[in-house]
Amino acid sequence: MKSFSLGASVAWLLLTFSHGENPTVHAPVKIEVAVKELAEGAQLLDVRTRDEWNQGHLKDAILVTVTEDGFLEKAKAVLNQGKPVVVYCRSGKRSAMAAGQLRAAGFTVHDLEGGITAWIAAGKEVVKPDLKPDHAEAAVPTAADTKKLNDEIEQGRRNIRDIEAFVQMERAKLEENPDYDPSFLEEALGERQGILEKVEEAEARLKEIGR
Repeated sequence: MKSFSLGASVAWLLLTFSHGENPTVHAPVKIEVAVKELAEGAQLLDVRTRDEWNQGHLKDAILVTVTEDGFLEKAKAVLNQGKPVVVYCRSGKRSAMAAGQLRAAGFTVHDLEGGITAWIAAGKEVVKPDLKPDHAEAAVPTAADTKKLNDEIEQGRRNIRDIEAFVQMERAKLEENPDYDPSFLEEALGERQGILEKVEEAEARLKEIGR
């Protein structure tokens, strides 16, 4: 674990100092600032380990462990770069490291001062995943889960666009020839409805797990 942490720290330092000798220092934000950002739609990122997550985490957070390889790529896969990110860990050290990497990648980041420790001390809500012995891993929304849902939604939308183009073409044929069999239209519209329902289900699940 130490080697991962050291490697991630070095990567962060290289990214931070590559833009000049005096990089901007970003102070961590107070709890009230983080709460305001979250209320206004900011994303919430937990960068601790899975074991820590299972012991309790902030509601609606997404877990991407900063001390594991590929942190930045995983985070970019699940976060919307157009929305601010509130990031936290246990006490603030790992979240500062994660915030540096995310800022260097173009994200607007608010690093929660004192981490979840300060959050709990302030009497704020912490939730625990509903872990079951045989399915403990499934309780944590991972980067892979979110990416899969995003892929399903995008593919579904592409399919809907293709069907709508087909329907438009078939309707033109029907207007030109009143004897044209419209059964293809009915089938296509039925298929479109089925795909739309699956897209809506995936969107609801994405919202459920925080993104």
